[in-house]
Amino acid sequence: MDVWIDGGGFAAFWYSYGYMSRIPRPASLHGYSAGALVCVLLTCDVDDVLDAALAVLSDCTFGAVGDALRRFVETLLPCDAHLRASNYVHIALSDPSAWYKTKIVNSWDTRQDLVVVAACFIPGFMGGHRKDPVYGCLDATFAPDLDDYRVNLMRVTPRAADLSLIDRDTAMGYYAQGAIEGFLKAEIKNIGLHNIGL
Repeated sequence: MDVWIDGGGFAAFWYSYGYMSRIPRPASLHGYSAGALVCVLLTCDVDDVLDAALAVLSDCTFGAVGDALRRFVETLLPCDAHLRASNYVHIALSDPSAWYKTKIVNSWDTRQDLVVVAACFIPGFMGGHRKDPVYGCLDATFAPDLDDYRVNLMRVTPRAADLSLIDRDTAMGYYAQGAIEGFLKAEIKNIGLHNIGL
């Protein structure tokens, strides 16, 4: 099973992280924006994600989210994260030099390259830079052909997108919702009931 994890802000991150914690490890992970971040963290089997997120993001202002997200990712990822993620994680970006079309990146030369891509580069929201410094790309939210890359993949899509910063209780609520739905999906698949809309 190959999985695509959609973006959608902080709510999407917590929902998808919870959902993916309850299903069997996929053959490969694909995603963009918040989904890319989930892909990388799951691949590296990190712990204490909630505490690290709240510690780094709690005092964050709108334009400083990019630096805070990079600190969050740097805090959690092991030294060999780029090696673990290579050819297993596929992150979708939007390439401004190619009419904003989707660019898939699935290998990184250094851990820092992976940190930059996993930190979801959205101009304005992420600070004053126009593009990420490694690939010269933007978050794949801006890619008009993104749907072409989701074909034949199990898609994890949060029901609500929320770009605001989220407190501990709200984060755990989204996480629990995702975990419950992921658990139900896995159980239904085990007993052979595939067509009930989960």
